[in-house]
Amino acid sequence: MTLQRSDRLAGARFERVTESERLHKVLSRAFSNLLMSTRPTRDSRNTESDPNAAPVPAATTPPPRLILTRDPQLSGVLLRRRDTGQGGPGAGLAQRVELVVSRSPIPVRSKADDLAYAKLRESEDSMFADNDSDSGAMSKLSQSRAGVSQAFRAALELRPTLDPSVPDDRSPDRPQTYSLWWRPLPSLGDDGTPVGAPPPPPVELMDRLVYFHVQMFDDSQMKDELAATWERDLPGYIQIEIETVEGLWRKWMFEVDWNNGSEARGANGADEESTEADNADTNQPNSPNQPANAGGGSPFNTGGPNPTPPKNPAQPGSGGNP
Repeated sequence: MTLQRSDRLAGARFERVTESERLHKVLSRAFSNLLMSTRPTRDSRNTESDPNAAPVPAATTPPPRLILTRDPQLSGVLLRRRDTGQGGPGAGLAQRVELVVSRSPIPVRSKADDLAYAKLRESEDSMFADNDSDSGAMSKLSQSRAGVSQAFRAALELRPTLDPSVPDDRSPDRPQTYSLWWRPLPSLGDDGTPVGAPPPPPVELMDRLVYFHVQMFDDSQMKDELAATWERDLPGYIQIEIETVEGLWRKWMFEVDWNNGSEARGANGADEESTEADNADTNQPNSPNQPANAGGGSPFNTGGPNPTPPKNPAQPGSGGNP
C-alpha cells in the first residue's frame, strides 16, 4: 500500500509539472500579444491654435483591455500558500484577469471554423478523399485566414474543484483546491455592449491549485489590481505565483508586449472602430495574425466550470515595455 501511494503521489506531481509548463507557455503567449485600444481619449481637433474653436468633447471611453481585480465569484476567498512549501507562507484574495489578445494563446475551435472547414472539405478533389484531405483542408483554411487580424477577449478564472477519486480531498485538514480556466468572453464594442459571435467554451488550464496570485508592476510598485485601456497604461511586467496541493510551487515573471487594434469586428473581419482607429499604427504593421488551430486535438479540457465543485509561438512587437 505504501508503494502504491508513493507511485500515485509521484504520478500526480508529474502531471502538475507538465501542466505548469503548459500554463507558463499559455500565459507567455497571452501577455506578449495584448491588443490595446486605438480610440483617442479626446477629439483630435487642435483647439490650441484656434481659441475660438468649439469645446473639445470627451470621446467615449472604451472598455479596458487588461483588467486585474478580485474575483467577484470568489468574493472574500483567501488563498494561502503552505507554510512548509517552497514559497513559504503567504496569502492573497482570489483574483481574476481579463484581457484582450490579438490571437488566442490556446487552440480554439469555433462554429465559424467548422463551417469554413466543411466548405473546404466539400471543395476538395475526390481523388484526394483518401489521401490527407483533412490536412489539405486545414492548410487551406489557415491560408485563407492569413493576414486577418482577430481579437479575443478572455478571462483567467479560478473555480473550486473536488476530486472524489482521491480520499485525501475529503479530509477536513485538506485545503480547498481550485482549477484555473481560460474563459473566452464576447467581444465588446466601444460602449461596452457585446458584439460578434458567441465565444467558444472555456478551457481548463490547470487543476488542484491551492494558491494563485497575480501582481503587475506599475508606477514603481507591485499592484494587485489594475486596469489598462491604452498602451501607456500597461504594466512594466506581470508576476504570477502558483502552488499546487502536492506542493509544486512556481513563480514567473512575464514581459508585456502589445499590438494596437480594434476589438469589435464585423462578420467580414472589418473594424467597427473609427477611421482614426483603422489608420492607427501598430507595433507589428505587416505581421499576419495566424488563426487559432481549427482542428486536431488539444491537451486542455474544454467545457466549463460547473456552478458546484466539479469533479505558433508569439511574435512580440517592437514596442513592448522593457
